[in-house]
Amino acid sequence: MIRTEIVALIIFFLFSSCNRKKAERSLDVSQAYISGYLANGANFPILIQKIKTDKFHTLDSIFLNEKSEFEVRIPVENPDFYAIRNAAGNYITILCRGNDSIRIESDYTDMRHLKLQGSHESKEIERLNEATQSFLGEIAVYAAII
Repeated sequence: MIRTEIVALIIFFLFSSCNRKKAERSLDVSQAYISGYLANGANFPILIQKIKTDKFHTLDSIFLNEKSEFEVRIPVENPDFYAIRNAAGNYITILCRGNDSIRIESDYTDMRHLKLQGSHESKEIERLNEATQSFLGEIAVYAAII
């Protein structure tokens, strides 16, 4: 009888120590909150992906609600680049740090024009995107002339 109680105590302490280590590990990882509105995307899917040097690593896939909105939390260990990708493969690049709260507004079918709030770095990416789109527009004009 005493052996059964000792074995039960040992098992209890093993499980509680495992849970404590799991909780300690989860405290090391912050979460970023990403929300958005993607016009013309009601009930369509999007992928939340971490951008790595050689590929995109999918963290989550969700559907926009009937108002074309979404919200998701992602684990962020270090500042890194992430993509919000539509079914056609177009994506929006954002830079997330732990505890960021980022709001995205764009069109589901044409993600080239967007509005970002909540992250200084992502705002800089938005400015770079605008400059790139302007430059591509100028190239198209000259290509048509040639």
